[in-house]
Amino acid sequence: MKPAASSLALVATVGLLVSLAGCAKPKPPAHWISGGGRLDLVPARWEYDGDPVEIRPRGDYAEVLVDGDVEFIVDRVGRVYTRYQQPVAILEPDGRLVGHEQELLGNVGSSYAAQPGKANAWLALSPDGRVVKFEEGGGQKPSSQWTGCSVTPFSLQACLLVTYLLYFEDEGQRAPDLPPVPITPMGGMIVP
Repeated sequence: MKPAASSLALVATVGLLVSLAGCAKPKPPAHWISGGGRLDLVPARWEYDGDPVEIRPRGDYAEVLVDGDVEFIVDRVGRVYTRYQQPVAILEPDGRLVGHEQELLGNVGSSYAAQPGKANAWLALSPDGRVVKFEEGGGQKPSSQWTGCSVTPFSLQACLLVTYLLYFEDEGQRAPDLPPVPITPMGGMIVP
């Protein structure tokens, strides 16, 4: 290769790399490869905002369908993917939901979920599958009831994760600070 052609190829390669760097995908959560917290994925159903929601297990992962369409995918080690299998978030063993670039998206246990940076519960899931959303002023807004989630604490956590993701996508970013809801050290919630 002639020196001028070699220089031209180098400039073209560097230009390509620089343009690709500008289009780089966000960095997935730190523990993406190894996985996060255990989830038991069981067939379960719920209704969100008038639409049927279904957790449909497929071996080591489950499709989450809303009104019959795959909304996202969850696997047995807490990873959340888009319907196109792109990384979204990972649920760590301690309940932290972590997104791209290590962004805290919230905390999700087996019976409560809190928004990022908030110490107070925003959503609760009772052992019998009842979903409660805590509103400004401390009021509780009951939602419909999950069926099929109450197999293990890890299946309850999977259902609450799905609940949290759907609520958070629609209204999480604009939810106000809520008054305290006592949370027990083991992740339970005292619901009056």
